[in-house]
Amino acid sequence: MPEAVDLSRLPPPVQKAVVALLETLLASWPSIPGAAPASASPFGTVAKPSGAMRRRIVALLRAQPDGLTAAQVQRALAVDKDLLWTLEGMAKDCMLLRVEPGRYALPQSRGGRD
Repeated sequence: MPEAVDLSRLPPPVQKAVVALLETLLASWPSIPGAAPASASPFGTVAKPSGAMRRRIVALLRAQPDGLTAAQVQRALAVDKDLLWTLEGMAKDCMLLRVEPGRYALPQSRGGRD
């Protein structure tokens, strides 16, 4: 398991880019015997959802292992609020993975790549 890296001194856009790159690499990297399971986060302990909307999003994404876009989540939950910032915040908190630009999934799902 890689050591935790402190990205807090980097500008937020750079932090997001580094995390997205690392998640992409981890998703496509071959399995290493004895390595932590794919659902383990190299970025620290995965936070539990706080707030009703985050809990609803997690419940929805449990049934969607390939993930959903912000617009798809918004439609499925029948809310008027743009959920992109919520999803990005959940990804920053290691609750979700950005599996591709604009698409989010639960870490243990990862489109069947566990």
